[in-house]
Amino acid sequence: MTEPTAAYLSRAKNVSLLALAGLVLVPGGTFLGILPPFVGFQLFMLAILVAIGTAAYVGIRPRVGRFKNQTRPSFRVAGIPLLIGVVALSIPLLQRLSSSSTPIINDITTDLAEPPAFRAALKLDANQGRDMSYPPDFAELQRGAYSDLKSLQLGASPATVFSEVEKLCIELGWEITGVDREELRIEGTETTRIFRFVDDVVIRVRPLRDGTKIDVRSKSRAGKGDMGANAARIRRFFDAMSRRLPK
Repeated sequence: MTEPTAAYLSRAKNVSLLALAGLVLVPGGTFLGILPPFVGFQLFMLAILVAIGTAAYVGIRPRVGRFKNQTRPSFRVAGIPLLIGVVALSIPLLQRLSSSSTPIINDITTDLAEPPAFRAALKLDANQGRDMSYPPDFAELQRGAYSDLKSLQLGASPATVFSEVEKLCIELGWEITGVDREELRIEGTETTRIFRFVDDVVIRVRPLRDGTKIDVRSKSRAGKGDMGANAARIRRFFDAMSRRLPK
């Protein structure tokens, strides 16, 4: 291996290890509150791009321009940057595969005709200046992607259902931001595990002739899409409620 080859591989290895450190430390720093959520997410994506770019550089350089005559490094020598690049590339690919059928929307409701409205959320500092109404153009996209998300109907009385709803919100670790026991509405927030993004949730309980109906709306504060997170949250909530109070 020539000296120029050894030099660029050494640099590539160092850059790859730095990117790997970012992939490991940035989520940890965000989880611990050292980094703001959006900053942490941006740094994580930057680490992915650096790792992939370095791996591409190691793989392509010996094959182009004035570097064609340099000794091509063996996989043993170039393996670290290439391996880290593959790991970094797998993160967005796996995420993309898991959310390939989800539309780019970040506000999900079980009642498209009359989505539960946020009230307490409007008073939170983080939501000042934000439009918290349900975007009308999301409705058709939601129908196509989440046709299973509909109101949950239970046989118990509204008072019993609302009591269990309130208990479940607390058990799930949501931060309760508003409770209206007269209108049977409860609002809260849930923080994502790794990057600590905060999503707003409102739950509305209404009486039926022979039971009770629950509607949930979950809205992300960051990003244009949620990769299915809000729909998954509503499904988890309804599954838990169905176990507590069978239909």
